[in-house]
Amino acid sequence: ESVSPELEENQFKYFGFYKILFDFLTITNNTGDLVEDNITIDLLHKSLKIGDTTIKLSPTQLTAYILILQQSIRGYGLPHLRNKTQIDSNKKLCDNLTKHFQTIYASFGEAHNDWHFADNTRNIAAYISHISQKLRNQIAISPETYIPYQINKDGLDYYTTKVTLDKVYVKIDSKEYPLKDYTPWKL
Repeated sequence: ESVSPELEENQFKYFGFYKILFDFLTITNNTGDLVEDNITIDLLHKSLKIGDTTIKLSPTQLTAYILILQQSIRGYGLPHLRNKTQIDSNKKLCDNLTKHFQTIYASFGEAHNDWHFADNTRNIAAYISHISQKLRNQIAISPETYIPYQINKDGLDYYTTKVTLDKVYVKIDSKEYPLKDYTPWKL
């Protein structure tokens, strides 16, 4: 099949190797949206499964990622409070995130009752850096969909993702439950 070298206005023509490469890099479904694999949070193995890839994380890292997913879906994301003023002005939020972190963490069969969100904002940044590196190294197609990134809203930084809630599941034993319906972790 021959392709005319003349391009009509607002048209992009591609073929051969470049078409294959372009299609590979922009895998989409019928609606034109990027295809997003399901994420399964495996409580027993303390891991994430994205598509066919299993990513082992520590309970603390996994809990931080779950908080980012939940907070991203509820609003801006997980706040990255950088100083005492930001922490003091968001005390109620810090207290709620502390309780929620402890609840999720306990699901992995361990207690972390001395963990407080306000005291661990720097640690969270380190957890997210580690998570991002693992995702980048192990997810072959569109890792940026799953990697946390920062946005700034109303003077605060937040960690967020491009993941949609209906693609996230919690696995307990051999059963999977949608994260949005998983009652023990409801915000």
